[in-house]
Parts: sequence; C-alpha cells; structure tokens
Amino acid sequence: MNGNPERHRTGEPEVIGYYSRIACLVCLLIAWSAWTTHGQEQEPAVTEADPNTAAEADSTGAGGDPLLVPANSTGEVDFSVDVSGFRGEEGQTYLEFYFLCRPSGFTLEEKDDGVYVATFEIDLSIIDEQDNAVFQSVQQREYQTDRPVTITRRGEERVVLEQIAAGVAPGTYRAKAIVTDLNSRRSGEAEKPFVAQPLDAAELSVSDLQFSTLIQQAQEQNRFTKNGLLVLPNPLRIFEKWIEMPEDGSYKPRNLFLYFEMYNLTPDSATNEATYDIYPSVTSHANEMTFPLPPKQNRKVSGSDGLDVIALDYMTFPEGIYTLEIKVRDAQAGTEATSSSVFEIVQPPAPPPPATVLTEDQAKRGRRQLAIIASKRERELYDNLDLEGKTEFLIAFWRMRDPTPETPENESMMVFNERFSYADYQLGGAESDRGSVFIRYGQPEEIERHDSDNIMKSYQIWYYTEGVQGDPSRTTEGGRHFFVFGDRRNIGRYELVHSSARGELYNPYWRQDLLLIDESQLLEHRGYDTPTQSRPLSAPETDPGKP
Repeated sequence: MNGNPERHRTGEPEVIGYYSRIACLVCLLIAWSAWTTHGQEQEPAVTEADPNTAAEADSTGAGGDPLLVPANSTGEVDFSVDVSGFRGEEGQTYLEFYFLCRPSGFTLEEKDDGVYVATFEIDLSIIDEQDNAVFQSVQQREYQTDRPVTITRRGEERVVLEQIAAGVAPGTYRAKAIVTDLNSRRSGEAEKPFVAQPLDAAELSVSDLQFSTLIQQAQEQNRFTKNGLLVLPNPLRIFEKWIEMPEDGSYKPRNLFLYFEMYNLTPDSATNEATYDIYPSVTSHANEMTFPLPPKQNRKVSGSDGLDVIALDYMTFPEGIYTLEIKVRDAQAGTEATSSSVFEIVQPPAPPPPATVLTEDQAKRGRRQLAIIASKRERELYDNLDLEGKTEFLIAFWRMRDPTPETPENESMMVFNERFSYADYQLGGAESDRGSVFIRYGQPEEIERHDSDNIMKSYQIWYYTEGVQGDPSRTTEGGRHFFVFGDRRNIGRYELVHSSARGELYNPYWRQDLLLIDESQLLEHRGYDTPTQSRPLSAPETDPGKP
C-alpha cells in the first residue's frame, strides 16, 4: 500500500476507545528459526487486525533512553504519550502526539440518557533547548460509555486514544503534557523529549516510524485518518503475545502495523513513477543480534514522495525489547535512507478462570459488602446495573484495590471477605456496629467485657494498642484507640456508643446511656448530696474502662 502523503486536518470526532488486554491466554512460543516461516511482513489484510494489543505495562523499560521510548505520566491520572514526525510545510516538521488514557483515572458522570461521560483536558506544550515554549494547545475531550465499569470481567481495560498535531522547526525539544479530569480536577503529567528530524532536504529521507494496532482504509475522516487510511496508534509501543488457537489447531498470526513516509525518491522521467525497495530488520536488545526480515521489492509510487505500511506477525518473537529498522533504497538513484524505532513484546501471565455472572443472592451479598466499603456514588452505580454489569463492577472494584496486582491473589479482597464472613456469623451481622468496626479495622488487640450489674448495662471495649489498622500515628496520647459497644436496649445487641478513632461516634457521656438506675440515685449512691454538685462525667479516654 503506497501513495503520496498528504497532511489532513480534520474535525474533532468522538473519542475512539478500544480494549487493552490485561489478562491473556498463554500462547505457544515458537523457535527463532520460525521467523522466516511466520515472520513474513504482509500486505495489511487489515480487516483481520485487532486493536486489542496495547499492553498494560510500563513502557519506560523499553530502551532506557527517554528519547527512544514513550513517556508515562506521574500523578493521579494515568496516561502515556508518544510522538512521530513527518515532513511538514515551509521546512517544518509535522508532529503527531499520541495519547493513551485509562478511564479508571477519570470520574464518570451519569447523564439522563444512561450514558456515562468523562470530560478531560489535554494541555500540550513544546519547549525548545532554550526553555522557550514554541507551541501550546489546550483541548477538551469527552469519553462516553454506556457502562460505568472500566474493567470487564474478561480482564480487559477500556482505554481512550487521543491525538494532537503540531508543527515545529527541526531541532531538539521536550513535550510537556498535562491531562486533567475536569470532573474531579485530578491530573497527571508527562514529559517526552524528542528530536524533530529535518525532512525537507533534497536527498532521500524516511519519516519516523509510527507503531499502530490497526491500519485500514478509512470509512470517514477523523483525527486518526491520514492519506485515506485509518491509523490507530499504539502510544505504548508494547505488544502482548496472546493467542486463541482455532479449533482446527492452525496457526493464527497477530500483527503489529507500521506506518511511514518517504521523501525525494527519483521518479522515472517517462512514467513519473519512482521504484524503491524496503529492507526491514529487527535487533534484539537482549543479545544484540540482528535478524533481517523478508524485503519488499519493486514498490512503485507516483511522483517523488510516498508512504508505505508493513504488517508484521510478532507472535514468533520471544519476549523482549527490540529495535525495528526500515531501510529504503531508491532503485533509480541507488541512494538509501533509514529510520528506526524501539518496541517491546511482553508475555502476560495466564488469565484466571473466566468469571461467571453473579446469581441474585451473590449480587445481594456484594451490595451488602459495598454498603460498608464503597462510596455513595459507587453504590448507586451498582444498583442501576444488571447481573452481568454487577459482576463486572465488583471485579473492577476489587482490581483497583489490589495492593499486589502482579500476583494472582487479591489480598485486600481476601481479607475483607474473611472479616465479612466472621462478622456475619459471630458478631451479629456484618451490618451491626461491631461487625462494621471489625470489617473496617480488623481484629482488636484486646477486648474488655463488662457484664451487666445493678448499675450498668453490659458493654465491651475494643482496644487497638498498635493504632487503628496498625497505624501507630492514629493512637491517642495513651498509645491506643478504643471502641465502646453497649447493650443499650438490654436485648443482647451491642451498639457503638463511643470511640476515640477519627470519624467515629464520639460521646464522652456514654456511661450515662448505659445506666440501669436513675442518675440521681447513682449520684446519691456515690456520695453526692445534690445533682448540682460536680461529678465525674467519664473516665479519661486513655482508659475508658475505669468506673
């Protein structure tokens, strides 16, 4: 596929989203010798291409040099940014900045028609070597979905692709990108150093290589179309090795796509067609071995400028970091030009067994759990979903709270479920006061039990001597927090009447709520002549068990 490159400036369509595989099937590793069998670049039969290949991984490891790899954000909004350069107008380099954002970092707002919308802003600045801002663009975008869940029960995360174009003179720059969620005002920031190559010289030259997850003929114009093609970028430049073997056991390739442009080819004077050859090769960063790929020869283009696309089956590549080089040879003039870029192949772990849809009883139990740990907005979202949606919601809810996502166990969910079950059967229910405290704060280090007597109703004091949830900074001056539960109704049901923990019920007069006799009689019993005399209201908080 080739032709003369043109710069398209199109309208701003709705954000295009696609799925990024997080959990993938274990694929069959094929020997290096199979490269020449299956590693053929192909004319892009793009209808078979699947955009679900942008990996959930850290692209900063690919190559090490920030000039060579995409940039990942820091802050509360997670995104990655990459850039490619092409020949622009009037000696400038035309730049395309590619963004991959994860909606899990956005706050989705429900609209009246049942659509959930995230509104966010991209602030892109280009700064030269003298720290002068030579370009700035602030653009507002929207992400819309009919589901508030950003991670499906198949372990896939929905992602958002964005693209912003710019033009600068050739030189060395750094791009500063800030993505802000306008609903929550959370933001993330990334800096991407890059070199804008001079592509307007008289000799043969090749643009930057744009790694893509899908290239096909464009059906309509949007920010991802150029020269009649829909080119979906892969801002991570990471491709996952996963495969679903057909039932007949035949091999099924997975392609990465490469878009690039060539300038100043020498056309034949009679036909005005230029003929060129492409020699791709891949170099492994692990062993520095270079493997030539089959060439594409006798390619023709009308005029002196053209574009080309390569579809490369990467399923036979071992996991690792690579440099892909494209060498273009002008058949008429005999001149050559090259362009190269770093990419990475990753092998995800085997996925967990497929999740089944919750039953009605399981969905109700999930709702009871959310009542303890989830926000009001999250509970409302859950209530409006069907059973499949509730299943996806709970998977996403706990995935975002997994302290060790690299392991198959979700420790937070396991601890919560254990506490929930114990509270349900041993503490009068997970929704009871004691059950709620146990689930949220864990097992107390000490429990004082005071049975009912002639003066006071039964009560318990739970101590957290190492601090609430093991945090020593949350203890009182006496070195421990406490929760007081009293049987106020005298029916064996303990209710929270006082606590020293922040955000919990604070009632220093809790003992008066548990008195069995009239307060004036209690004062007389303790030696006070009249109710107007001063009396102790409660024991010091460092030791609430004192009478």
